[in-house]
Amino acid sequence: MPPEKPLISVVVPAFNAASFLPEAVASIRAQRHEPLEIILVDDGSTDPTAKLVQSWSDVRYIRQPNQGPSAARNTGIDAARSDLLAFLDADDLWTLNHLQVLLAAFQANPAAQFVWGQSQVVGLSEDSSGNRVSEVLNDSVPQFLIGSGLYRRSAFTAVGRFDPKLQLAEDIDWILTARQYGVPQVQLSDTVLIYRRREGSLTSGKNFHELNVMAALKRSLNRHREKQVAAARGLGQHVA
Repeated sequence: MPPEKPLISVVVPAFNAASFLPEAVASIRAQRHEPLEIILVDDGSTDPTAKLVQSWSDVRYIRQPNQGPSAARNTGIDAARSDLLAFLDADDLWTLNHLQVLLAAFQANPAAQFVWGQSQVVGLSEDSSGNRVSEVLNDSVPQFLIGSGLYRRSAFTAVGRFDPKLQLAEDIDWILTARQYGVPQVQLSDTVLIYRRREGSLTSGKNFHELNVMAALKRSLNRHREKQVAAARGLGQHVA
């Protein structure tokens, strides 16, 4: 008799993304994984998101005032019933083997607190007729994105939640913190996420500085400095 598959809770933060949600949720359902809990956190949308979800009996719907994607993910973490957590932004897609690949990595690395793979980057735009046009910008990018991972709940105990003060680059801030704290992780070469860059999204048209990358790096350096200071004081060394 095959072993039971673990329950996985999938958190989908959404803000005015009703036109993308059906594809995102379909890519979760396509994993053929049971049991699966899909939690959609509506971050104060003013589009038809709430009406759309009414017909989805397999999706838990939570609505909150608009606070940004980090706060929406944290709400989803609190609501999740599983100790295994996954995330998918409303305008992105999972590959067909997303959960299969990441679960296998957990089984092969039982000490890992989270595992993550690579992402295909796709640009979305509209043609003159208003039809959606997709263009693959990069087939496989080894950059950490929240939706490319599978996490034990204990990872968020060790690292902390997503910082709601960061509207952008919260994924960079989180992974840098995890690395500084030495939280066990596994990075895979498999592509498990289709990251779709669209006009009108939070990251659309933003440069390096505007994406809060520099702020995330500065926060990382400050944490590293604080850790060094604490270690030095523990050894009785003078710190200027």
